[in-house]
Amino acid sequence: MQVETPEVPAARTQFYERQAVAWLQAEAEFNSRTWSFLIVSDVSQWARTWLPAGLVDASPAELEAAYVRGEIPYIPFAPSVELAEVVIAQAVEDRIVLLPTPGRLTSTYVHRDPTTEMETARGYGLKVADSAVLEIRSAAGVICEGELGSSEGSPLHGAAASERIVHQVINTFAHVRPFLHYAWDKDHQPNRRPRQQ
Repeated sequence: MQVETPEVPAARTQFYERQAVAWLQAEAEFNSRTWSFLIVSDVSQWARTWLPAGLVDASPAELEAAYVRGEIPYIPFAPSVELAEVVIAQAVEDRIVLLPTPGRLTSTYVHRDPTTEMETARGYGLKVADSAVLEIRSAAGVICEGELGSSEGSPLHGAAASERIVHQVINTFAHVRPFLHYAWDKDHQPNRRPRQQ
């Protein structure tokens, strides 16, 4: 009598099973806490003291150039990190913004024009430091690139732009939703061989 052995699930099936388990864990973690993102100090005063004196009234282009050249104290330039993210990170570090849990606020998703595929808006999220699966994303708000650091369509300068960025980004977290952290399945990703030069 021949005994049938069960079929080994395909790699894709295993991936979706792991994803379902990770999603249940992320939802449980999300539902176990409250997610208040708060501005707890005077952003205007902070914005004027955070920037070097020569940049307090700088145009957005001058601020961006100073960031790229590494001229903003304690803020080294990182090619993959935009100035707005640096401003938010500094506000968190200086305890102007209080996060509901340790983590990093960053641009996490974009909306694109369906015809041109050009980026039309950007959403922010919190990479939760003490979770392998959970990311918090702003549910109610995305920020158009041209709007960030602007008031009624006009770009603000220096400290005023920094202040506006903090308010704009934190306001998008009035409503949040859970999302799977981008590296939730890192233990099961195949090893990739280094590229041949």
